[in-house]
Amino acid sequence: MPEFERAGVTLAIENHDRFTTATLIEILRDVGSPRLGICFDTANSIGCLESAEHVLDVLGPYGVNLHIKDFQIMRPPRNLGFIVEDRPAGQGRLDLLTLLRRVRDFDHDMNAIVELWPPLESTVKVAAEMEDRESVEYLRGLIAK
Repeated sequence: MPEFERAGVTLAIENHDRFTTATLIEILRDVGSPRLGICFDTANSIGCLESAEHVLDVLGPYGVNLHIKDFQIMRPPRNLGFIVEDRPAGQGRLDLLTLLRRVRDFDHDMNAIVELWPPLESTVKVAAEMEDRESVEYLRGLIAK
């Protein structure tokens, strides 16, 4: 970390289904560097049973990057288990307006990336272009609010 600090490089650890917020906080505190932060992904922590709101509450002060990933959770036709699928921004379960306002409240220079799990289409490019366009248009409207 000292070399990154001298070079002015900030590293971000992305929240993921393998690590709870408690584990990530422990890592941040153990390293103890102002150049180590969090890449907050709005869907990844579902895998360790933590909501986006909880993750933002705990890790928001350390945020340096935001992955905006809207999603839907539904039952499969046999009503056993759950399916998690991405949605274009604004068409899933995330309250993106509240999320963006809360991120602003941390007063970081946090950048944001639209990151989706595109559905199967004729090509990956077709799926990505369709969802990226819808998501970016929706988010531009929210950012102005």
